[in-house]
Amino acid sequence: MYSREIDDLIKIKKYILESKEYDMICHTSPQINHIKYEEEPSGYNYNIYTNDGYKWKVKVYCRRKNENK
Repeated sequence: MYSREIDDLIKIKKYILESKEYDMICHTSPQINHIKYEEEPSGYNYNIYTNDGYKWKVKVYCRRKNENK
């Protein structure tokens, strides 16, 4: 995925990604140059940075097996 596609997806998902989406982004984007994990009072965040100037702060959750898709 390229930065603009990631930006669109993250905005649609309101900056909260399922772990599978986060994994797909990380493994398919040639533009991501680093990711920073941080713990805040409101929860855990991942800051994703690209070499073309994009930056996102997202929350990531794992869907339980019995949850609806």
